[in-house]
Amino acid sequence: MEPHWIDERIASLPGTSTEHKPAWGSMLYRVGDKMIGMRGTYKDGRPILTIKLPPAQGELLRETYDAIIPGYYSNKVHYNSVFLDAGFDDAFIGELIEDAYDCVFATLTGKAQKAITDV
Repeated sequence: MEPHWIDERIASLPGTSTEHKPAWGSMLYRVGDKMIGMRGTYKDGRPILTIKLPPAQGELLRETYDAIIPGYYSNKVHYNSVFLDAGFDDAFIGELIEDAYDCVFATLTGKAQKAITDV
């Protein structure tokens, strides 16, 4: 999977922004002013996508897949890191991205949600 695919998928969602963090070697993704996730590398150099998911969903994914772990350098309850070299297909990663977006969008104020949906 090419990293630009992830950037493009997230950029296609309403109200999102992407920020390159050179010091971290990462791309940071937000909806409104809240973080959806981050794409970077794990301590062993493997590419990862760390995304926010509802705790129960994240726990189930971590129990199901060895290549999904508690969020690397993130809140271990709310964030999950997916190893991008583990063979997951684009559709699966795309669903996780949408779930992360929905999870974070729901926490925005009504005013912030309306500003995004009325564009």
